[in-house]
Amino acid sequence: MKKLCIIFISVFTLCQSYATPTDTVKVGFYLQNLYDFKFTDREYTADFWLWLVYKNDSLFTQENVSQLIEIPKNKSVSTSSCTVEKKRGYNWAAINYKATMQQPWVIKNFPFDEQTLHIRIEDGEHENKEVVFTADVKNSKYAKDIVVEGWRVKDFKIEPKTIVYESTYGNPELPDGQSKYPGVDVTIQMKRNSFGLFLKLFSGVYIAFFIAMVNLFIDATEADPRFGLPVGGLFAAVGNKYIVDSILPESPSFTLVDKVHALAFFFIFINILVSVYSMYLMKTEQEAEAKKIDKITFYTLVGLFVLTNLIIILPVAL
Repeated sequence: MKKLCIIFISVFTLCQSYATPTDTVKVGFYLQNLYDFKFTDREYTADFWLWLVYKNDSLFTQENVSQLIEIPKNKSVSTSSCTVEKKRGYNWAAINYKATMQQPWVIKNFPFDEQTLHIRIEDGEHENKEVVFTADVKNSKYAKDIVVEGWRVKDFKIEPKTIVYESTYGNPELPDGQSKYPGVDVTIQMKRNSFGLFLKLFSGVYIAFFIAMVNLFIDATEADPRFGLPVGGLFAAVGNKYIVDSILPESPSFTLVDKVHALAFFFIFINILVSVYSMYLMKTEQEAEAKKIDKITFYTLVGLFVLTNLIIILPVAL
């Protein structure tokens, strides 16, 4: 009898360790609007509906559901509507959110960039051994009439996620140094409509480059226009870069913006060096050689500049 009791207790303990969570919550998400994409502030704002479907009446109530459900990595969040109703034996909680979210914009290929927006929904009260979240994939969608100037929604998905924190926050029931909570991740892939913006932002640097190249058709003895044009073009290119950088966040990577401007700076500098050499040739009465070098330099620099721009831009633009 004693052995039988021990076996029963062991089996019961084992079953307890593999017991199912107290409740499964189906989470759905409907994106109503996206706006206020602010690159320098690293943020955007989203309006969306969130709903939860569950059986355990005490899990979320009208009074606490908006407090227990968290939206991490937000700058500000507010709710304008919250209801909990009984539908066919299930609790159905629906909450309307307006959230300004932190966003680490990736500007390596700006303005031919794609951005991935993440909105995480997390249960801030129940651990994942108590509750699991599943995603209502069928009903989770985004409004087709969302208009974000210069952008389009490329992809949308929702998937369950176990949120792991490398701390127990002092909870004595969690000895392993971690705490885990149920959640879902909403991912919105945005694609920029790029070509108009590209021409708007980069036309200045290209015009500055070609103005600088015109000096190679001026006699090298005319020092003022011969050096004034490339120096003026160089300052114009630098000014254009400052303007473009002012609308972007700081980035440690060498971006497409940096590459295009660096090419312009480099080729204009080569132009100035050739002008110095041409002036030397003119002073040593080698006028024909100086004009020949100027002509070759013009077509070489322009050709290489156009070619290198195509090489760095086309792979990210197409």
